[in-house]
Amino acid sequence: MTPNKGHFIWLKSQAIDHNAMFMTIHGAPLHRDIEGVNRWVLARGKYFHEQDASHTKLKITCDGKYKLWINGKAIGYGPYRSNPNFQRIDEIEISEFLKKGANQIAVLVHVPGVDLAWYEVNKSAWQTVFGDGGLYCEISAQVNGKTKISGSDESWKIVDTTAWTKEIPLSGWGQDFIEELDARVLPKDWQSLEYDDMDWPNAQIMVAEGNKDANARGWGMVTPFPLLIDNETAPLRQEEIFPSQHLWSKSVVPRADLGIKERIYAEELCVAEGDIVQNSHSLLSENGTTIVKTTDGSDTALLFGFSPYRVGRPFIEFEAMGGEVIEFALSEKLPGEYGIGHEGDGLRHEGALFVSHVCRYIARKGWQRFEKFNPVGTRGLQLIVRNAPNGIIVHKLGLNTVNYPVENEGQFECSDPVLNKIWKTGRHTLQMCAQDGWIDCPNRESRQWLGDGIVMFDMAHYTFGQSIIALHKAFLTQICEGQRIDGLARMVSPGDIRATAITIPDYSLHWIIGTKKYLDVTNDLATVENFMPSLEKAIIWFEKSRHDNLLIANVPEWHFIEWANIERKGYSMAFNALYAGALSAMADLWRVFGYEARHQKYFSEYQQVCDAINQHFYCWTRKLYCDSVDEHSLEKGPKSSQHGNALALLYGIAPSNIVSEIVTQITDDKRLKLTDAPPIMAFCPEFDDKTDIVRANSFFSHFVYAGIANAGWIKWVVADIKRLFAPMIATGTTTLWEAFEPIASLCHGFSATPIYQLSRFCLGVTAITPGYKTFGFQLTDCDLDWAKGSIPTQFGLIEISWTKIGKKIEFEIQFPRDCEIDLSASNGIKIYAQTNTSAQGAFAI
Repeated sequence: MTPNKGHFIWLKSQAIDHNAMFMTIHGAPLHRDIEGVNRWVLARGKYFHEQDASHTKLKITCDGKYKLWINGKAIGYGPYRSNPNFQRIDEIEISEFLKKGANQIAVLVHVPGVDLAWYEVNKSAWQTVFGDGGLYCEISAQVNGKTKISGSDESWKIVDTTAWTKEIPLSGWGQDFIEELDARVLPKDWQSLEYDDMDWPNAQIMVAEGNKDANARGWGMVTPFPLLIDNETAPLRQEEIFPSQHLWSKSVVPRADLGIKERIYAEELCVAEGDIVQNSHSLLSENGTTIVKTTDGSDTALLFGFSPYRVGRPFIEFEAMGGEVIEFALSEKLPGEYGIGHEGDGLRHEGALFVSHVCRYIARKGWQRFEKFNPVGTRGLQLIVRNAPNGIIVHKLGLNTVNYPVENEGQFECSDPVLNKIWKTGRHTLQMCAQDGWIDCPNRESRQWLGDGIVMFDMAHYTFGQSIIALHKAFLTQICEGQRIDGLARMVSPGDIRATAITIPDYSLHWIIGTKKYLDVTNDLATVENFMPSLEKAIIWFEKSRHDNLLIANVPEWHFIEWANIERKGYSMAFNALYAGALSAMADLWRVFGYEARHQKYFSEYQQVCDAINQHFYCWTRKLYCDSVDEHSLEKGPKSSQHGNALALLYGIAPSNIVSEIVTQITDDKRLKLTDAPPIMAFCPEFDDKTDIVRANSFFSHFVYAGIANAGWIKWVVADIKRLFAPMIATGTTTLWEAFEPIASLCHGFSATPIYQLSRFCLGVTAITPGYKTFGFQLTDCDLDWAKGSIPTQFGLIEISWTKIGKKIEFEIQFPRDCEIDLSASNGIKIYAQTNTSAQGAFAI
């Protein structure tokens, strides 16, 4: 953190009340909300770019979200999501957008005023002084060897615009207010240098000073967002793309009686009247001209598809007479896909898990561009044109796509083309979920769920390598920043599920285990050492919750595990196995940092929890761990699941003499059944507690597969990946789904577990010391003829290829010279040739 060089500015009409914060001591309101919600503000500032200036950078943040223009060119969105107590500030290199002399900085600021999936209203006491809102800009440039800095101040012009409708519904599922923009009210070309803003009021600097008495009491200067933290992640990558298909053009029977949230989905479609759409296929490329008209009594709709699935902001560039209405509706699928809806129909509302991704734009006269403010995961785009009897001329329509700028550093390919396609589809899914954080799904929620982010990194580092590290580091940092006062992590952070709201305790265990995995991959000792106090605070919550036998019973709040109907009452096998894994991770972490006493404490507790699990949960007659044990009578429950049993394999809980029997049973396809856990899982087959075994759903399959593969049964894992994911891929989907049926999110990052399983176990490389400085190599029969790929590390790529020849396997490994291979655990491997270059070590085996 460095001292601020600029100022937060805001509307001069929004009063500043220095005393308000201090009056909260005496019971005054803790939050100021008189300014309302869903506000849109335009800000303009001049910047003079000197002749010899270079390396010019803009730092920018705001309360809410911004869109930034320089000299009329849109160049950025932000800021990255963050807890407002640890507000992130973006840095953008702007030299290429500047000209010598006067330049125009223009910013659209959207202040939701309510918590959203990606935004938190500030709840600090200083908010009572200023209310919601605030914009910070700081420009630095190198001039003759010196750094010159300027920033937002009272010379900037700023106005509260009414072009966006304020009183409008939220889209649903934590998403923003539906956007409705009347371009006739919005000042034309307000982002340009030439625009005359003389009539706009000047900004006020957001500083509150107390009077003499207040200062004497220590009630000094108040500023907003006193802690600004530089965003260490890269700006999101943007790219304009165009539809891959035009499915139809139709007339619409208008329903003006319905609100914007329902209207598009309820309107009847009919055969297009006359030539209401001309040259529609030209919109599938950049340079086309399409005319769209409406007739008396009917509007016009066009449906487009994007393949592959992308995340972006829909846009349209067109000419109009003024007063025409343009609407977008966006969906993850096209009507009729996956047996949902009817081919040839329009987009329809699909019930409880659906979000109304719609927006409306009212045109002014002339050429114009409308781009939706917030991005959406998109497969289908329905364009509706209303009130256009003279027609509009559409020049471009598409998505301004956004995603974190990852590089495809890691690779995997094998003898099975279906597995190759699953792996690549998983990579695309992860890329869509890598945005300004790890988002669970880019269409329904866009929340940064803790459990989702932890497993997504397991997969992502195998494909994106070093290019994803900064995003995951920010994710882990934000978990610490949002940690609850009792030590548990929030299940979404930052976001609309508050620190005082319900959480998922098992996610805190994943957090501890996931931090150890982050260290294994990155060797980022300094960052993880900073995390340790937060992890200690978390593990203490579990320590205080356990019984004398070190097991934890009746987990409070949301005892999730995953969307599966496992037994959770009393002592839960899955939960206590995760606790054992977290204790083991804590022991390993403290050992890395040289705290032997802490290492011994947690390792001893890990062993005790393992002993208690084996004593109380393992059923010698069923030869399985049961899901639950009564905490009073110690009676075992009748139900068993893949979940708890696989965790016993994954975290070294199960003694070696029972591993084979456990694996045999939890891989018995005749006994495995998915179970109802609404709303994500429903209509599953009848389940018999005595004979059936709960099958893991898509989230927990990650741990089940890893546990079974860790025990040496990777062949079954590979077969099951094909069994569950091949039908999904066969539908033509370009992303992996939240469930194995298309009943929930259709792009869900945690479902990309095949990347981890195939790259980790079929290539056989594992980090022995952090950062792969020393790595091991061990192959287990995975029922493939050959495989090859690369594992990204901080030192470069570890490249592996192997081929099955009869009963033997020949393989070759190339690795960076800074890495060292340890074959001590690789039974049966004999080295017959070794070559070295100046840059790499290599083994041909």
